[in-house]
Amino acid sequence: MAEIRRSPRIRILLWTKKARQIISDRLTPLLPEENKKHAPLIVSVLDELSKNAIKANHKFLLIRRKMVEHFRKAGFDDVKSRQKAEELCMDAASYNEFLDSNPALLDGISPSLREILNQEALWINLRNSERTEDTVAKEREAMRKTKDYRNLFRDVRGRRVYVEFRASVKPPHLWIELINTAPILNRDLGRIREKREEFKKHRDAGTEFEFFMNNMDTSDGGSGLGYATIDTNLASMGQDPMEALYIVSLHSTNVMMNLDLEKMAAAR
Repeated sequence: MAEIRRSPRIRILLWTKKARQIISDRLTPLLPEENKKHAPLIVSVLDELSKNAIKANHKFLLIRRKMVEHFRKAGFDDVKSRQKAEELCMDAASYNEFLDSNPALLDGISPSLREILNQEALWINLRNSERTEDTVAKEREAMRKTKDYRNLFRDVRGRRVYVEFRASVKPPHLWIELINTAPILNRDLGRIREKREEFKKHRDAGTEFEFFMNNMDTSDGGSGLGYATIDTNLASMGQDPMEALYIVSLHSTNVMMNLDLEKMAAAR
């Protein structure tokens, strides 16, 4: 009986070149020799998934802040307001039910998220740069322009909101799981599924270019292009994307992949 080989669990707070390299270094040794050529493509899929997961966690924290403020305005003190928000955020069902009943709390979230992501990009660019006296000076300057992101990142650390990577191999299967420790909005999960189904129809018809042209505008914060790229990469590795990758949101949000190593080895 084939032995199950597992990677260490890796927690990700910020998706940098270093984080990507760590994932690659942990994943590649797990793969049978005939599958190692596909390691960069698998990491590319994880790159897109990790970015989406971190973005979803940022969005969750922005929404959670508005929930706390909602309870303050309702007359609860700070401690009780945080407690009530925390209880509602413990599982996806309660979280979504509350927001369905209070849709105004989502107003303004998308532009706030875009600003947070823009500020985060400054940090990532600096973290990815070689640290010299010049980049250290630029980092100090950038920090002064990223107050909103720095405040949010304190919540990331304080609330233990992170992305966790796990992988295991037992031929002919490679299992990979990315867990972001926050619930996701049902509407966002539904949109991902809808876009994947739409892209599948284009892929089956050979009109993928049309899908990409129709989804160039991502100003609404959607993940249409990201998941289309992911599914394209999965298909190029001999996988059926709709069977190889799926998302479940209960307490946390889990993205799970089950990749067939034999089909992968046979793919170009």
